[in-house]
Amino acid sequence: MRRGIGPTLGALAATLAAASVASADLGADVERVKLAWASSSKLVDQPPRLLERGAIRRLFLPKEAIDPATDDCTTVAVLSAPSTNFVLRFLPTADDGSASRDWPEPSIAGAAQVTRCGARKAMLSRVAVEMRSPRGVLEFVVARSSEPMPSLLKTLPHRDPGPPGRRRDTGPPASLAPLAERIARVQHRNEQNNGLDPYERKVPSSRTGTGNKLFRLDAGCHRFDVLGEASDDEEHPTDVDVMLKAVADETLLGEDRSDNADASVEFCVGEQEIVKLSFQGAAPRSDVSIVLASWHLPEGLPQAWGARARASMAEAVGKAQFPALTESPVFASLGVQGPTFLPVEVLPDACYLVVIAAIRGATNGIAIAAESGGSLGQNQSQPDETSTSLAFCAEGDDRAVVEVEAHGSGLGWLLGVWQVGSVALGEPRP
Repeated sequence: MRRGIGPTLGALAATLAAASVASADLGADVERVKLAWASSSKLVDQPPRLLERGAIRRLFLPKEAIDPATDDCTTVAVLSAPSTNFVLRFLPTADDGSASRDWPEPSIAGAAQVTRCGARKAMLSRVAVEMRSPRGVLEFVVARSSEPMPSLLKTLPHRDPGPPGRRRDTGPPASLAPLAERIARVQHRNEQNNGLDPYERKVPSSRTGTGNKLFRLDAGCHRFDVLGEASDDEEHPTDVDVMLKAVADETLLGEDRSDNADASVEFCVGEQEIVKLSFQGAAPRSDVSIVLASWHLPEGLPQAWGARARASMAEAVGKAQFPALTESPVFASLGVQGPTFLPVEVLPDACYLVVIAAIRGATNGIAIAAESGGSLGQNQSQPDETSTSLAFCAEGDDRAVVEVEAHGSGLGWLLGVWQVGSVALGEPRP
């Protein structure tokens, strides 16, 4: 009996010690944030909370922190152990109980924050935290200030997860199929997707496995597949990376730096462009095959919108939806960064595609939502993307509300709505 107590107590002691260290680290991070923010804001005390997986707890902030009549900003920061996973979300409004249009903010390395300014501070009356980990202690830092507080990762750089690591080797790479067979598969896929004028050329690589080639492309969407021969050097297998730039202004159109013998890049241009394809990582002094397939831009993208907007919208729509955009949009609007609400007249039995694209400035993410007849759909781009799209069906209503939330610098956007189908009464929605 006594022999079993020692290891058990030792394991318990180790667990308690680890928990004590984690708690100490969390407390130190909270103090760092408070110290960094105190000079430019007024801090609001909030007690810590212990939450179990699945628990959703609302944050009750003082009235002055959510007063929509003042112009200042309120920032809510939530901290836990770096391994803890949680989400900041906005609860449904009390009047109709519908899903909130405000996009959730997932934690990164156990930290998350939201900021609302001016009239939008009223949204913080509905902010809540949802625990995704088995359990965890959450600390809160709430600040009122004239400007939004900086990112937590600037104050706590040790919580920045950094770029994703390279995959670990789990054994020898799979044998590479013959080049001719891989080219045939790519060409078959392009034919299945109705690609135009499939082009295949061989470009010799240099003694260091690099090469480049110029292409003149018409307005449309284009896919480049770059396929390399197998390397004779087992320690340095073929790993082709590709980058495409517009020759006129050096704009990066696309790149593929994945660990693969073959690389692919897909993008759209709104007008004729001369582009430069550069590759590296091929077997030295070998033949590299370039397969190009193209697709015309949809006829439903008006020429008056300009090259950048038409290209961005085509990328957001995707080739599979091109056949649905044969007519002009039923609604279009311009906008700038921040929140925008757009009422749109719709047919009660029709389905629609909403597409938004940046036409100037720099973007840090664009989100859209559409609500009709009590049904809500939403979608958002990645921070480095300039466009996104959303499909919805009118739920027996003749009006929809489209909301845009755009972030960036000097940002201007264009939004279009197309009718893409209809649903007969009694049929299931897509």
